[in-house]
Amino acid sequence: KSLRDTRVKLYGFVRNYISYDTRETITLAGGIYNIMPKDVELNAAGGGLNAVPKTIFIAFSSRLGLDIDGPTILGAQSSAKLEADFVGFSTNNMVFRVRHAYAQLAWRKSTLIVGQTWHPSFQVKPTISGYGAGAPFSTSSRMPQILFNQRMGNWHLLLSAIFQHNDSSYGPDGKTYDYARWNLWPEGYASIKREGEQLTFGAGVSVLSLMPRRTSIAHREVPAADGTTTIVPMEVRVRDRVLGVTPEIFADYKVDKFNLKGKVVYAQNASPLQMSSGFGATA
Repeated sequence: KSLRDTRVKLYGFVRNYISYDTRETITLAGGIYNIMPKDVELNAAGGGLNAVPKTIFIAFSSRLGLDIDGPTILGAQSSAKLEADFVGFSTNNMVFRVRHAYAQLAWRKSTLIVGQTWHPSFQVKPTISGYGAGAPFSTSSRMPQILFNQRMGNWHLLLSAIFQHNDSSYGPDGKTYDYARWNLWPEGYASIKREGEQLTFGAGVSVLSLMPRRTSIAHREVPAADGTTTIVPMEVRVRDRVLGVTPEIFADYKVDKFNLKGKVVYAQNASPLQMSSGFGATA
């Protein structure tokens, strides 16, 4: 197809989100992404301070998007997606958030995606009525990446180099993408899966290396004129690294209206995937 054949499709929806919780919970995005209940916190009389029910009614998960069907480039069918929603982070802070923003080249047996879309570990995802996508047990994240998919009959080999932005790691300075950017190398993901008419199954692994800090305090001995020494604290550059390897296996079985899904994830330092995970300093 030529550039004149490019087609643009506008889509979206209005969504009203209502929920009721029996106690305080850990949430993201202004309360629509529910992760887990908060721990029990008792006062001196044994009363539960987090046992406070609440009701939420919000509409900022409404969505707008563009699907672009582009011309043929390098023998591949080109396309692009731009999708955003209105997300709240507090009572007075709502932003028009980018969900997906990527370009795609599709050949007969391979596909290349460059931009922000779902983390590839989201291949088999739960079907639920809530917004939380099975948190904190299921991975859920959208990240900038370079993703390549090679089809070999019913088998798919998927390779991705992933960078952090909104969904980022937790560390000594809180939640920030700096730990991944200081590391220079992106997160790597690889998976192999077989897609059938009824059964899809496969396995994948993610490797994420972080640099949790740039500097540390070292104590130096500084000689004085009288021959004594003084211990002086000095800020120095460090090159610590924290490595997380997260393997997974997954399956999806569909027959008519029956659908059974399963996934096993052994997560290491997977906080950017909205999972209960992290690291700590031992020395």
